[in-house]
Amino acid sequence: MKLNIGENLRKLRREKDLTQEQLAELLGVTFQSVSRWETGATYPDIELLPVMAELFGVSMERLLGVEKEKLRQAPQECYDQLNALVDDEEILLLLKKLHREYPLDETLLWKLCYHSKDLDEQRRLTEKLLEISTTEYYRESAIGLLINAEEEGRLPSFLDKYTASFNLSRELRLEERYHYRKEWDKFEEQKQQNLHTGIFHLLLPRLVKNYPKELNVDYSLQASKTRLALVDLLSGTEGYGNPISGDKIPDLWFGERIQSGLRLSCQLAEAGQKEQALLALEDLTDLYEGFWRLPDGSRLTYRCSALDRFEGVLSSSMLCGPEAGPRFNVAHSARIIRSAENSPSFYQVYWSHYDILPLDPKDGWIWFEKIRTEPRYQRCLERMKSFIKEQDEH
Repeated sequence: MKLNIGENLRKLRREKDLTQEQLAELLGVTFQSVSRWETGATYPDIELLPVMAELFGVSMERLLGVEKEKLRQAPQECYDQLNALVDDEEILLLLKKLHREYPLDETLLWKLCYHSKDLDEQRRLTEKLLEISTTEYYRESAIGLLINAEEEGRLPSFLDKYTASFNLSRELRLEERYHYRKEWDKFEEQKQQNLHTGIFHLLLPRLVKNYPKELNVDYSLQASKTRLALVDLLSGTEGYGNPISGDKIPDLWFGERIQSGLRLSCQLAEAGQKEQALLALEDLTDLYEGFWRLPDGSRLTYRCSALDRFEGVLSSSMLCGPEAGPRFNVAHSARIIRSAENSPSFYQVYWSHYDILPLDPKDGWIWFEKIRTEPRYQRCLERMKSFIKEQDEH
């Protein structure tokens, strides 16, 4: 998209009866910079745009010379360019370029927050994203990124401004509100949402010992077994004798079973339990194929009474546009959309064939090395790869 900022800047400067030198002094830049902006040789830095708009008393859209909606959404070809890159530095440079052209595209802004290596820049980008974004995921992710990067001394004020204590979280407060008001349908809805969050974001990740003990195969193996045992318990599939798949029927636990199953298999291999590792991998492969062969329209649940409001319809899709990040442009995924009765909310999960990358000889996990040359291992990998090709042909 071509920006008319140079022409607009010259016009606005003259309306204010300012010379290039005077404008440069007000903005804290050199007059040569102003000259290059006005000729279109370069663009101003993104953080200067709000300052300039306020100085001239105009909207950001008028300053940039484009319609607001065009600033908010980069065209598909911009995302295609990003998806074609794998080098982090090249991605960062392209993101900065695209962000200058589409400063209100919150997806690009979030990606720039993610890839930025400069803490001052990350602070500015995060504040900007929190100002313009209406997408909860982007806002929460940007806050999380900056919390991880921020200096210790500046962290408390940032936490006070953008976070709340666990007990004051919106979700827990709503659950308590609905219970107090005896709005039982809303209460059950919120309670299950909170339970779902608790399982996937609070409980399951914390079953793994923290570094450096997580590198110990015994701790890791116990954690994977515990996670899978918990899934079996919640779904009522314990006792079937399958180490990963439960009763081999795909459901909404598929993602957790695949991720924990891959870990279990490689940990068993590293622990010297070769036969158990291969059996686990074969069970995982059966589950993998069973899930991806489900027809569109298949209804999936957690098979758990405490999560019975989560019901989805399976459909295949290609991730593209804003949903497709770098290195993720060709992955078939399953989209599960929550369709609880009388609820306007929805729940989406993306599962990709990229989940099997840990098995690949080139990019795979090192703990698979002890069984990677086994014929049974190779057969599992080929089954999965051939299935991906089969999907691509369709």
